[in-house]
Amino acid sequence: MKRTSSSPATRRRCREPPAGGIGPTGRCCPAARRWCPDQPAGASGPTGRSALPIRWHSPEHPAVRLELTRRGDYAVRAALAITLLDDGRPVSARRISERMDIPKRFLAHVLTDLVRAGIVVGTTGRSGGYRLAAPASEIDLLRVVDAVEEHGEPARCVLRGGPCRLDGTCAVHDAFFAATAAMRRELSAAKLADLAAGGLTLRDGPGRRERVGTSSLS
Repeated sequence: MKRTSSSPATRRRCREPPAGGIGPTGRCCPAARRWCPDQPAGASGPTGRSALPIRWHSPEHPAVRLELTRRGDYAVRAALAITLLDDGRPVSARRISERMDIPKRFLAHVLTDLVRAGIVVGTTGRSGGYRLAAPASEIDLLRVVDAVEEHGEPARCVLRGGPCRLDGTCAVHDAFFAATAAMRRELSAAKLADLAAGGLTLRDGPGRRERVGTSSLS
């Protein structure tokens, strides 16, 4: 997972959200403290990554300062779709793609990673598809993200080229290390069953949004 950033081009497209309201889907520009409209379905945002829709900022809905990579985004969507669509039969890749707005060319790779990690099981044939390898109450969000995110990069100083070395760390290292550890604890405590029970707000086709839950996906 990576910190968000805003570019000058992004800031020029921003506008202030309406006072006190929850508006349509958009992207946050943390530096400008403003909101940017989402691009059409299937398009990547200013950072080149796809992101789950973000609501207007308000005291009740503060800005999220982290975002998933596109691969992590699609993995979370796919795992939740399989959870929500579970009726005892495998869920086809087509249904996952359509309901969670995941391009088919990316979905195949993400599902392969989830199968390899033992999170989902795939079956072939006319009635084939995907199902969870364990009860949704036993699969956490951290496991899903770790299944597709890259972990081979060497550790870097949070200050980008800062003084952290093998023989010592910078002044803010411990604080950010603790924040990362806390984030991973929260993700490991978030089970797919609990997340699916609350539904997920997603864009389902250009210009549309729907509250995705067991009733709307059946």
